[in-house]
Amino acid sequence: MSAGVILFAAFILCLIIGVPVSISLGTASLCAVVFGGLSASSTVIAQRIFGGLQSTSIMAIAFFVLAGNLMTRGGISRRIVNFANCLVGNVRGGMSLALVLACAFFAALSGSAPATVIAIGTMLYGDMIKLGYPGDRTAGLLVVSGGLGPIIPPSIIMVIYCTLTGASVGNMFKQGMMIGLTIMAVLMVEVVYFAHKEKWPKQSVKRSGGEVL
Repeated sequence: MSAGVILFAAFILCLIIGVPVSISLGTASLCAVVFGGLSASSTVIAQRIFGGLQSTSIMAIAFFVLAGNLMTRGGISRRIVNFANCLVGNVRGGMSLALVLACAFFAALSGSAPATVIAIGTMLYGDMIKLGYPGDRTAGLLVVSGGLGPIIPPSIIMVIYCTLTGASVGNMFKQGMMIGLTIMAVLMVEVVYFAHKEKWPKQSVKRSGGEVL
Protein backbone atom coordinates (compact mmCIF):
# COMPACT_ATOMS: atom_id res chain seq x y z
CA MET A 1 0.00 0.00 0.00
CA SER A 2 1.40 3.37 -0.99
CA ALA A 3 2.28 6.04 1.52
CA GLY A 4 -0.35 8.40 0.06
CA VAL A 5 -3.17 5.92 0.57
CA ILE A 6 -2.01 5.23 4.13
CA LEU A 7 -1.78 8.97 4.81
CA PHE A 8 -5.35 9.75 3.76
CA ALA A 9 -6.80 6.55 5.22
CA ALA A 10 -5.24 7.19 8.62
CA PHE A 11 -6.32 10.84 8.56
CA ILE A 12 -9.94 9.99 7.70
CA LEU A 13 -10.02 7.23 10.31
CA CYS A 14 -8.78 9.60 13.01
CA LEU A 15 -11.43 12.16 12.08
CA ILE A 16 -14.19 9.53 12.16
CA ILE A 17 -13.30 8.40 15.68
CA GLY A 18 -13.17 11.99 16.92
CA VAL A 19 -9.43 12.71 17.15
CA PRO A 20 -8.64 16.46 16.98
CA VAL A 21 -7.50 17.66 13.56
CA SER A 22 -4.02 18.69 14.67
CA ILE A 23 -3.34 15.28 16.22
CA SER A 24 -4.93 13.53 13.22
CA LEU A 25 -2.51 15.26 10.86
CA GLY A 26 0.50 14.22 12.92
CA THR A 27 -0.73 10.64 13.36
CA ALA A 28 -1.49 10.21 9.66
CA SER A 29 1.93 11.54 8.67
CA LEU A 30 3.67 9.22 11.11
CA CYS A 31 1.69 6.22 9.84
CA ALA A 32 2.63 7.07 6.25
CA VAL A 33 6.32 7.21 7.18
CA VAL A 34 6.35 4.04 9.27
CA PHE A 35 4.09 1.80 7.17
CA GLY A 36 4.42 3.38 3.72
CA GLY A 37 7.90 2.16 2.95
CA LEU A 38 9.45 5.62 2.90
CA SER A 39 13.20 5.79 3.34
CA ALA A 40 13.01 8.04 6.36
CA SER A 41 13.63 7.30 10.00
CA SER A 42 11.03 8.32 12.56
CA THR A 43 13.90 9.54 14.75
CA VAL A 44 15.11 11.91 12.06
CA ILE A 45 11.57 13.20 11.55
CA ALA A 46 11.21 13.92 15.26
CA GLN A 47 14.49 15.83 15.21
CA ARG A 48 13.38 17.89 12.20
CA ILE A 49 10.07 18.73 13.87
CA PHE A 50 11.82 19.82 17.05
CA GLY A 51 14.30 21.91 15.07
CA GLY A 52 11.48 23.62 13.18
CA LEU A 53 9.73 24.54 16.41
CA GLN A 54 12.80 26.50 17.53
CA SER A 55 12.03 29.27 15.02
CA THR A 56 11.11 32.45 16.90
CA SER A 57 9.05 33.68 13.91
CA ILE A 58 6.86 30.56 13.96
CA MET A 59 6.23 31.12 17.67
CA ALA A 60 4.39 34.31 16.73
CA ILE A 61 1.57 32.18 15.31
CA ALA A 62 0.85 30.54 18.65
CA PHE A 63 0.82 33.91 20.38
CA PHE A 64 -1.55 35.38 17.76
CA VAL A 65 -4.00 32.53 18.37
CA LEU A 66 -3.61 32.95 22.14
CA ALA A 67 -4.23 36.69 21.88
CA GLY A 68 -7.40 36.12 19.86
CA ASN A 69 -8.74 33.62 22.43
CA LEU A 70 -7.90 35.93 25.34
CA MET A 71 -9.66 38.86 23.68
CA THR A 72 -12.74 36.79 22.93
CA ARG A 73 -12.96 35.31 26.43
CA GLY A 74 -11.98 38.47 28.28
CA GLY A 75 -14.50 40.82 26.69
CA ILE A 76 -12.11 42.94 24.63
CA SER A 77 -13.98 41.94 21.46
CA ARG A 78 -17.23 43.34 22.87
CA ARG A 79 -15.49 46.60 23.77
CA ILE A 80 -14.09 46.87 20.25
CA VAL A 81 -17.57 46.40 18.80
CA ASN A 82 -19.06 48.98 21.18
CA PHE A 83 -16.35 51.49 20.29
CA ALA A 84 -16.89 50.99 16.55
CA ASN A 85 -20.63 51.32 17.06
CA CYS A 86 -20.10 54.62 18.90
CA LEU A 87 -18.15 56.00 15.95
CA VAL A 88 -20.37 54.97 13.03
CA GLY A 89 -23.56 53.56 14.53
CA ASN A 90 -25.81 56.58 14.03
CA VAL A 91 -26.10 56.40 10.25
CA ARG A 92 -28.27 54.10 8.11
CA GLY A 93 -26.66 50.67 8.10
CA GLY A 94 -24.50 51.77 11.00
CA MET A 95 -24.11 48.30 12.49
CA SER A 96 -22.72 47.08 9.16
CA LEU A 97 -20.19 49.90 9.25
CA ALA A 98 -19.40 48.98 12.84
CA LEU A 99 -18.91 45.36 11.75
CA VAL A 100 -16.31 46.37 9.15
CA LEU A 101 -14.54 48.72 11.54
CA ALA A 102 -14.55 46.17 14.38
CA CYS A 103 -13.12 43.49 12.07
CA ALA A 104 -10.33 45.89 11.09
CA PHE A 105 -9.54 46.61 14.76
CA PHE A 106 -9.62 42.94 15.68
CA ALA A 107 -7.55 41.97 12.63
CA ALA A 108 -4.84 44.34 13.82
CA LEU A 109 -4.74 42.45 17.11
CA SER A 110 -5.24 38.79 16.23
CA GLY A 111 -3.68 38.37 12.77
CA SER A 112 -6.12 35.60 11.88
CA ALA A 113 -9.15 35.62 9.60
CA PRO A 114 -11.04 32.75 11.34
CA ALA A 115 -10.47 34.34 14.75
CA THR A 116 -11.78 37.67 13.45
CA VAL A 117 -14.90 36.15 11.89
CA ILE A 118 -15.71 34.10 14.99
CA ALA A 119 -15.05 36.87 17.51
CA ILE A 120 -17.01 39.59 15.71
CA GLY A 121 -19.63 37.40 14.04
CA THR A 122 -20.81 35.71 17.22
CA MET A 123 -21.60 39.11 18.71
CA LEU A 124 -23.04 41.03 15.75
CA TYR A 125 -24.58 38.62 13.26
CA GLY A 126 -27.57 37.54 15.37
CA ASP A 127 -28.29 41.08 16.56
CA MET A 128 -28.15 42.47 13.02
CA ILE A 129 -30.57 39.85 11.70
CA LYS A 130 -33.02 40.66 14.51
CA LEU A 131 -32.84 44.36 13.65
CA GLY A 132 -33.78 43.66 10.05
CA TYR A 133 -30.47 43.52 8.19
CA PRO A 134 -30.54 41.11 5.20
CA GLY A 135 -28.99 37.80 6.19
CA ASP A 136 -27.11 37.17 2.94
CA ARG A 137 -25.60 40.65 2.87
CA THR A 138 -24.60 40.44 6.52
CA ALA A 139 -23.00 37.01 6.17
CA GLY A 140 -21.09 38.03 3.05
CA LEU A 141 -19.90 41.25 4.65
CA LEU A 142 -18.76 39.37 7.74
CA VAL A 143 -16.74 36.85 5.73
CA VAL A 144 -15.11 39.50 3.54
CA SER A 145 -14.36 41.80 6.49
CA GLY A 146 -12.90 38.87 8.42
CA GLY A 147 -10.47 38.47 5.52
CA LEU A 148 -8.77 41.63 6.77
CA GLY A 149 -7.17 39.42 9.44
CA PRO A 150 -4.29 38.17 7.27
CA ILE A 151 -3.88 41.56 5.53
CA ILE A 152 -3.72 44.14 8.32
CA PRO A 153 -0.54 43.48 10.31
CA PRO A 154 0.42 41.64 12.36
CA SER A 155 -0.49 38.70 10.15
CA ILE A 156 0.16 34.98 10.59
CA ILE A 157 0.45 34.43 6.84
CA MET A 158 2.93 37.28 6.46
CA VAL A 159 5.11 35.89 9.24
CA ILE A 160 5.15 32.42 7.63
CA TYR A 161 5.90 33.86 4.18
CA CYS A 162 8.77 36.00 5.47
CA THR A 163 10.18 33.08 7.46
CA LEU A 164 10.23 30.81 4.41
CA THR A 165 11.46 33.34 1.85
CA GLY A 166 13.63 35.66 3.92
CA ALA A 167 11.56 38.71 2.93
CA SER A 168 11.42 41.78 5.17
CA VAL A 169 8.70 41.50 7.80
CA GLY A 170 8.68 45.28 8.23
CA ASN A 171 8.07 45.93 4.54
CA MET A 172 5.33 43.30 4.42
CA PHE A 173 3.60 44.88 7.40
CA LYS A 174 3.81 48.39 5.92
CA GLN A 175 2.32 47.32 2.59
CA GLY A 176 -0.30 45.20 4.33
CA MET A 177 -1.43 48.17 6.41
CA MET A 178 -1.97 50.34 3.31
CA ILE A 179 -3.84 47.59 1.45
CA GLY A 180 -5.93 46.67 4.50
CA LEU A 181 -7.04 50.25 5.11
CA THR A 182 -7.92 50.61 1.42
CA ILE A 183 -10.07 47.46 1.50
CA MET A 184 -11.75 48.67 4.70
CA ALA A 185 -12.59 52.02 3.10
CA VAL A 186 -14.01 50.35 -0.03
CA LEU A 187 -16.16 48.01 2.07
CA MET A 188 -17.55 50.90 4.09
CA VAL A 189 -18.44 52.80 0.89
CA GLU A 190 -20.25 49.73 -0.41
CA VAL A 191 -22.12 49.37 2.88
CA VAL A 192 -23.32 52.97 2.71
CA TYR A 193 -24.47 52.46 -0.89
CA PHE A 194 -26.45 49.28 -0.22
CA ALA A 195 -27.80 50.62 3.09
CA HIS A 196 -29.47 53.55 1.34
CA LYS A 197 -30.49 51.53 -1.71
CA GLU A 198 -32.12 48.70 0.27
CA LYS A 199 -33.22 50.82 3.27
CA TRP A 200 -31.25 49.01 5.95
CA PRO A 201 -32.17 49.83 9.57
CA LYS A 202 -30.99 52.98 11.24
CA GLN A 203 -30.52 53.13 14.98
CA SER A 204 -29.80 55.92 17.41
CA VAL A 205 -26.61 55.41 19.41
CA LYS A 206 -25.99 58.27 21.81
CA ARG A 207 -22.71 58.34 23.67
CA SER A 208 -21.05 61.16 25.55
CA GLY A 209 -17.48 62.12 24.82
CA GLY A 210 -16.38 60.55 28.07
CA GLU A 211 -18.01 57.23 27.22
CA VAL A 212 -16.33 57.13 23.82
CA LEU A 213 -12.99 58.00 25.40
